[in-house]
Amino acid sequence: MKISVINSLPKATEMMDTRDLPVDQKHNIAHQVAFGAMKFGMLLQDSEKGITFDRNQALSFEGESGPYLQYMGARISSILKKAPAPDFSALDYNLLSTEGEKNLILLLANFPDLVQKKQLKTTSQILLQGLRLL
Repeated sequence: MKISVINSLPKATEMMDTRDLPVDQKHNIAHQVAFGAMKFGMLLQDSEKGITFDRNQALSFEGESGPYLQYMGARISSILKKAPAPDFSALDYNLLSTEGEKNLILLLANFPDLVQKKQLKTTSQILLQGLRLL
């Protein structure tokens, strides 16, 4: 089966039908979601093995998918636009009380290393696995 954005576009467009947005914006977002889903789905595969692409799984907004990461990125961007700029020098890391909070800080601290490892290796799986953890 030939994999292209065109194969995923109808489902991505259908997903956008429920959104209250101008038609041209829906169309643009559907293209971005379809392309992101295809790209993430393909990059997630181990290039040393056969690639299996499941369009429905790739376009899911749940679990390990491109649209989920895109949605998460859009939400984070929206929150950051509304929030004041943080003063990291004034943070009190002793206030972190749960293991989840501490683990998140460690994941964020190690993210630049993941990006650097990706640059040194030919596989994208390291970077994608790091994004999924965040």
